[in-house]
Amino acid sequence: MYRLMVVDDEPMIVDGLCLIIEENDKWGLDVHRACRSRDALAAIQEASIDIVITDISMPELSGLELLGEIRKRRPSCKVVLLTAHDLFEYAYEALKIQGVRFLLKTEDYAAVLGAIDGCVKDIEEDRRMRELAARSDEQMRLIKVMQRREYLRKCLRGQEKASQAMMEELGSSLDARSPIRLILGRKVPVEQTELIPSLLAATDERIRCEMVELDFGDACFAAQLAPEAASVLMHALEEVQDSGLSFALSMNPVPWESSHFEYKRLKTVLARAPEEGGIVCSGPEEPESIKKPGDYLMHAAERCRKEIEGLQAYIEAGNPEEFRTALSGALDQLRALCETRQRLGSELTMRMNLFFLAFANRTEDSAIKTKRKLREFAKSLEPDILLPKSDYMEFGEEVLEILSESKQMLKNASVERVKAYVDSHLGDDISLSRLAEVAHFNPKYLSKLFSSETGINLSEYIAGKRLEEAKRLIALGSMRMQDISSAVGFFSPAYFTRFFKKATGMSPQQYKERL
Repeated sequence: MYRLMVVDDEPMIVDGLCLIIEENDKWGLDVHRACRSRDALAAIQEASIDIVITDISMPELSGLELLGEIRKRRPSCKVVLLTAHDLFEYAYEALKIQGVRFLLKTEDYAAVLGAIDGCVKDIEEDRRMRELAARSDEQMRLIKVMQRREYLRKCLRGQEKASQAMMEELGSSLDARSPIRLILGRKVPVEQTELIPSLLAATDERIRCEMVELDFGDACFAAQLAPEAASVLMHALEEVQDSGLSFALSMNPVPWESSHFEYKRLKTVLARAPEEGGIVCSGPEEPESIKKPGDYLMHAAERCRKEIEGLQAYIEAGNPEEFRTALSGALDQLRALCETRQRLGSELTMRMNLFFLAFANRTEDSAIKTKRKLREFAKSLEPDILLPKSDYMEFGEEVLEILSESKQMLKNASVERVKAYVDSHLGDDISLSRLAEVAHFNPKYLSKLFSSETGINLSEYIAGKRLEEAKRLIALGSMRMQDISSAVGFFSPAYFTRFFKKATGMSPQQYKERL
């Protein structure tokens, strides 16, 4: 969604242009308005306006002066300059500035819409070019990462001599003049091979670490750290390890040229690490010490607890697949815990049962047609007794159905609230921005929601209601056309006449005469 602002010291001009734009909006614009150039300048920066349509001749700041300030604060903003006179010097100054269009107020609204369409296309082209540049930068970054890993691989194998100049050119954090420690990982997921170096570096600035690709299936990292940071490195590895994850690391740093022999030695050491995972610290003359991870069941309990806590978040975010996955995973872990750690399993069972009970209680007095099975299920729950997984999954589906019904009711209520506001405020501000405030939605979302729920665009609905009310008032025969125009939201009788004739094929006066 793009944000557009109309700026003119004449409110009637502002209202007329905004009306035309909103009634012919095919871009999903969020339309703002301002009658003072300094107010406009503050709003342009605060609301991140993308397109400005501004009069040239205004008090405080002229259109060209406003343009200059916009260029300082928001260079990407596209500007359309309006003037009532064909002033060559204005046109000449405007045309010299990139991204600026120049229109006469005497031109019809099609020219204004054409200028907006051109601005939108310019913005999309700018965005496309930025995305291309970003993709190019990302590709160059990935190429440099691959080059760096290839260079480090050759250095660790003794095929290249480590060069500090080359390290800096390839963006490596390692120092070619200092020895390194190797960290070899087994069963390390691909995503963690990318994360571990940055996690280690974030843990302590004295730790520098790089991923190195040596042999297929190994996750090998080269690290350099201050002697006093050795314990920090161990703690950091404990933080990133998971069940079944094992690391072997050098107790002492080795020269670059000896790194390949150290790598082979660590592979042998890692082969003797426990299958359930651990951290093996190994030195050439030191006995190996194995630090096993904590109780696996305690890790499983923590994961189960987080998944249960996440169920409500997935419900609120409207993510049914994540909800189903989390519920299934939590139940599997819960069953295992109940069989091996009864007290721990009972605690987590109570958490799971409480989730369903609380959800049923929240919907007890709701207008939603809550499924009776869920309420019966909630009433039958014993606090610390785990029911079959199929029961929880079945009633989990009913939770999702209730959520879906609730969201649909909210959508219906919001659309009806917007309709009611439009019907009773035809003579007031019923711009997309104002209606979004009434519905408490984002303007773009409201526009899509209204269209999907009613089958017509919001602007079409407003136009239909204005026409309907205008016909009713004309039929009464007691109001002037100017008053009718104002009553249905047209601050310019000329715009009202144009609108009425376009919709009915006749002017308001002709319509009145035929009644």
